Amino acid sequence: MHSDLSLFRLATAKAEHAVARQTVTAENMAHADTPGYKARDLPPFAEVYRAPRDASGLRTVHPAHFRTGLGGATPDARPDPLAGNASPNGNTVSIETEMIRASEIKRNHDLALSVYGSGLKLLRAALGR
Repeated sequence: MHSDLSLFRLATAKAEHAVARQTVTAENMAHADTPGYKARDLPPFAEVYRAPRDASGLRTVHPAHFRTGLGGATPDARPDPLAGNASPNGNTVSIETEMIRASEIKRNHDLALSVYGSGLKLLRAALGR
């Protein structure tokens, strides 16, 4: 039997990245009126997945791996490069940008789930079930 199921690991990592990114987007939208709040985003999946491995040989693609002691659900989030000019109260969140990002994230999550499901169908067919 095929011992390396990297397709499933990749699809799972992509889905988990989409979940973490959606969390950051939701936090941005929740703080749309908070004075001084700076919009944040996670690095793209390809950048995170290709990131150099640490000494243990592991990549950090799951939100639980992003523990830096800063607290919060996703402390690895960085300032959003697409954030526009700050409003008079210093807030850089754009609801329109966040809504577009949320639909992009949903597409990425759906893609990951579709790949995973297709892989399962292929495995079942190979096993004759």
